[in-house]
Amino acid sequence: CVAHPWKTVGGWLLATVIAVLLIAALLNTAISTQEKFTTVPESQVAAQLITQLRGDVHHATEVVLVRSHEVTVTDPVFRAFVDTLSATIEALAPAIVQPESLLTYYRVGASALLSADGHTTVLVFHMAGSREAAEAHVQTVQTAVRGVRAPVGFEVLQAGEASLDLAMAQQAQKDLLWSEGISIVVATLVLMVVFGGLVAALLPIAVGVVASLIALGVAVLIGQVVVLSFFIVNITTVLGLAVGIDYSLLILQRYREERAAGRAQADAIAQLGATACQTVVYSGMTLVVALLG
Repeated sequence: CVAHPWKTVGGWLLATVIAVLLIAALLNTAISTQEKFTTVPESQVAAQLITQLRGDVHHATEVVLVRSHEVTVTDPVFRAFVDTLSATIEALAPAIVQPESLLTYYRVGASALLSADGHTTVLVFHMAGSREAAEAHVQTVQTAVRGVRAPVGFEVLQAGEASLDLAMAQQAQKDLLWSEGISIVVATLVLMVVFGGLVAALLPIAVGVVASLIALGVAVLIGQVVVLSFFIVNITTVLGLAVGIDYSLLILQRYREERAAGRAQADAIAQLGATACQTVVYSGMTLVVALLG
């Protein structure tokens, strides 16, 4: 590292680029919004028995709510609109919506699909495939439903398991960008005060970002074998920035102390390797062991 600093920097930049490419290509298939038990409680045993008795897997349920403040379900306009929505949903590929799963008030006559005042009804159907597949395809359904032009005075809403999963994933990404953006700004200001300069302050931030990207790149590779929770993105970013800034702060401060003591650049870096860098390695390994439980 001392003899070939630019090769070292180039190696880390190459690793970062590879990590970014891996994240862009594999992140969606590596993470899931599904929660799985680490043990087998009675509720999970019951769910497994129900699945065995039914002979199929659970399909995510979606609901499209249709409401009019002016007319009731007995109005021909109301029925025509619901029929159009039904046909639009059923026209989607079998890999998106489970065939013959759509239920409406007009088809089954169930009062459970109708509000007490008759101004609201729901269309209930199952998404095809697994919960992960449903989340991946539900945006197509939402787009199709929004594409049906509603008569004047009608309101259409969609909810369900797949819609909730998608909304949670999207909100988590927005929250991550917002929180990390604030964290980076605050950390930069604090480090500028500590180091007395912008360049020195940005170095720990850069190390934290690089650490987060490389760690997430490794995580998406692991996610091709074992599906990971979508919280891995938040955890990796938070820990990467926190640990990266913390360790960089320690090393930079020790480097300045060594230089202030009169050591040459190469000697100061060599001394860091025998002191501060070892501390960073031991501390990092302790964190890894702690996270492994």
